[in-house]
Amino acid sequence: MQKYADYIKEIEIDSLWAGQKHIRWELDKHVNILSGINGVGKSTI
Repeated sequence: MQKYADYIKEIEIDSLWAGQKHIRWELDKHVNILSGINGVGKSTI
């Protein structure tokens, strides 16, 4: 029997960047990538 580790299914952020953005990101248990140029807020998320 194969057991998978627990994982985060979804990330939801309300009022990101002074209330300008609402983010809802459904994640896959195998791989997820957050990419972007410098200064766009990857570390904030």
